[in-house]
Amino acid sequence: PASRAIAAFSADADTGFAPPPLLSDQPIDGRTFRWKQNKHHRLVVGHDAVAYNFGDEWSVLRYDRLAVAEHVDATSRMLLDERGTWVGIDVTEWRSGKRLLDAIDAAVPASVVIPATR
Repeated sequence: PASRAIAAFSADADTGFAPPPLLSDQPIDGRTFRWKQNKHHRLVVGHDAVAYNFGDEWSVLRYDRLAVAEHVDATSRMLLDERGTWVGIDVTEWRSGKRLLDAIDAAVPASVVIPATR
């Protein structure tokens, strides 16, 4: 079977410390999707970024700073930005999952997409 490796580098790589993920106490503007298992976990897909909340803070991944957007399979995406922040999305775990997938696929630049190989 084929295998692949993904390496991401940041401008601060030589310091030995990666910068922290972009955190915010406010969500971005966009469409909100809720996790099926916990209505308090939300993912917001905006025009410029995707944000995932955990507790009172939001982790924000800007599309113009994505290093990779892997189409893992027909229902899953893995987004990784240049700072090392990532989010894995399995649409079967989110309410309105098909709309979520369509919104992510429409927003992510084609230049960073790795298509599914399965």
